[in-house]
Amino acid sequence: MSGRRSSHRTGRRSDPRSTRDSMTPPATHTPTELMTLFVAARSAALALRLWIIERYGLTAIQLDVAMATTLPQLDAIARFDRYYGYNITPAPVTLREPIRTYTHALRCGRQPRSHAEIPQALLRAHRRIVRLVEGPSRRRHHD
Repeated sequence: MSGRRSSHRTGRRSDPRSTRDSMTPPATHTPTELMTLFVAARSAALALRLWIIERYGLTAIQLDVAMATTLPQLDAIARFDRYYGYNITPAPVTLREPIRTYTHALRCGRQPRSHAEIPQALLRAHRRIVRLVEGPSRRRHHD
């Protein structure tokens, strides 16, 4: 045998990356690339949080910093231009684009279904990236 894997259903060769553990999304990006994109998204999300506080005249304690980089928050930014429920369309693109780039990469370029719940596999992949970047040292709210 030549060592190439093929799918019994389609007759096509399978992607060798598909043998990764189930917590990794079907990869078009390496974990290192996703980690880099997450670091940029995290930085942008924290800056965007400060923008909202200033724009809407809030205090810092009104927007829980622990929720700033949860996948539902990042997904709302990317899909609905909402963050913590606030409209962010007037926010600088430089604060929104890194988050869109990360969520798009995490979804492997696939478009999400409108208003659909975030798939569990995507939540697990995001948590894995967060653990790789920040380490497993404390309990986080990155669901």
